[in-house]
Amino acid sequence: MTWLTNHLYAPYQQHGVFGCGNSWFQRYKRSDITKTSQTSWKSTANTQYPDTGNDTILTDSDFQKKIIAFCANIHVDIPDKDLLAPFTHESFLIANSKKLSRSYRCNEKLAFLGAQTMRKCVVEYLYQNFPELSAAEIWDVQNTLLDDYVLEKAVEWDIKEKTLYTRQPKELMERQTVLALVGAVYTHESPDKADAFVKSHLIPELTKDWIIDLVKRQHPKFILQCVADMVGHIPLKTKLDFQDKKKSHLHLNNPFIYSVSVVRGKESEVLAKATHHTLSFAEKRACQLALINHYPDEFDKFQLDLDRDDFVTEANVDLGLIVAEQRVVELDRGEESFGFHIKGGEKKIKQTEKHGGLSIGDRILAVNDRSVEGLDHKRVVNLLKSVSGCVSLTVAYCKEALIADEIEMKYKDVKRQKRLAELSSDVWSEWHQAQANKTPSQYKDVLKYHNLPAHEKSDNPSS
Repeated sequence: MTWLTNHLYAPYQQHGVFGCGNSWFQRYKRSDITKTSQTSWKSTANTQYPDTGNDTILTDSDFQKKIIAFCANIHVDIPDKDLLAPFTHESFLIANSKKLSRSYRCNEKLAFLGAQTMRKCVVEYLYQNFPELSAAEIWDVQNTLLDDYVLEKAVEWDIKEKTLYTRQPKELMERQTVLALVGAVYTHESPDKADAFVKSHLIPELTKDWIIDLVKRQHPKFILQCVADMVGHIPLKTKLDFQDKKKSHLHLNNPFIYSVSVVRGKESEVLAKATHHTLSFAEKRACQLALINHYPDEFDKFQLDLDRDDFVTEANVDLGLIVAEQRVVELDRGEESFGFHIKGGEKKIKQTEKHGGLSIGDRILAVNDRSVEGLDHKRVVNLLKSVSGCVSLTVAYCKEALIADEIEMKYKDVKRQKRLAELSSDVWSEWHQAQANKTPSQYKDVLKYHNLPAHEKSDNPSS
């Protein structure tokens, strides 16, 4: 996805799930339980309007009239030059870059602004009208509204017929457009009008019972585990069905789609299946579907208490899904060191001797039975120094770490080569020599490399 996927939605990706298809909110509009749809990936570049010569749908007068009529209907006043920005995703502009006769704005920044505006409005509404709610409960309700109710409004407004994108998740694009409209009102009208827009369109009239239900929707894995224990449907697990890579430059960040199923019993009966562009949210959505399709009564009656002693956050509920390829490596430290170096806060193996099954790029998850999650570099080093004898390391290979290290090494080498050139320059050499005398630690590697014989420099480009 784009920068927006990682940053705009990151605060509530940790607690919420992107969409539940037709919406959980329909539970309060009909008596039946509506099955939800899975994420679909499609293009709306030419769904309804043909390209016009060397331009695209962006210059089509019928499409523009449609957008103008829609904005007038929801009382949004956007200047003509910025009219299409809230409805245009970056992927559409990239896919049609050769056809565009001028530059166009996309909706990422507007959606970011809209999301933050809606967050503020929701918190104020809950704080004023439901003072008994805890901060954790306000957080959960806010996430559900930003997720499910925004999608419900997108469906009501038929946003999918007005949003331009290419090869992106449909639900994500619909939400982004609705939030971008909030950002457009904030930008082109006023912050007060943006607040009024959110309160009139995107915050429903909540009741206490409804709020209880909204909070529960943010903890489907924990509730499903409790319900399965209560009714005796053990074992109940989640499993990865497939990981599919979409080979397209239009997937601006994560090119993968994951499918996760919830299975029950020894026969592995499939209760629900969901797809998403992140593995953890595919699992969470599958658990939501399993609850509403197979345990609706148990879910309605479940009393969720975030302060109960046995409460576990979603990130720590283990239903058997293997998120990363983990393995346990046993090393005999003896009186010497382990023979490897770790780097940074992510506890990555930087250098290692050929023993024990470790590889450069492995990420340390636990030392013996102690997790290193949340520990800084110094504390992990001290932990490794404190153990002796046969030590078990739980590790997971991290290819991204190797790529990041390679980029960092190339950057350092370019920087070193630049300083070497300046040291040989009549203009800069005297200045750099003075700086080197003042702060020798910053020039140590460069000067060492500078003094090597020519044949050793070529053999040691990154020493």
